Amino acid sequence: MQRRDRHDIVAEILETARDGQKKTCIMYKARLSHSQLKYYLSLLNRSGLIMNDDGVYRTTPKGLVFIREFEAVNFLFRQ
Repeated sequence: MQRRDRHDIVAEILETARDGQKKTCIMYKARLSHSQLKYYLSLLNRSGLIMNDDGVYRTTPKGLVFIREFEAVNFLFRQ
C-alpha cells in the first residue's frame, strides 16, 4: 500500500464527513488510528474545515471548497 501524504488524508476525512459521520466511521474509512484521527480532527476543526455537532462531524462549506480544489489539482497532475 502506498503511503498517503497529509493532503490525501485530510481530503479523505473531509469527503467521509461530508454528510456527517461519527468519529469511529471516519477512523475506519480514512484508515487511521485513534490518535491520528484525533490529531487530524483537531487540525481541521481549528482550520474551520470540519465541525463537531454532538459527536457528529460535518464538513463545513470551507471544507467543501478544499475538497473541490484538491480534486482539481489531482486531476491536473494525472494528465
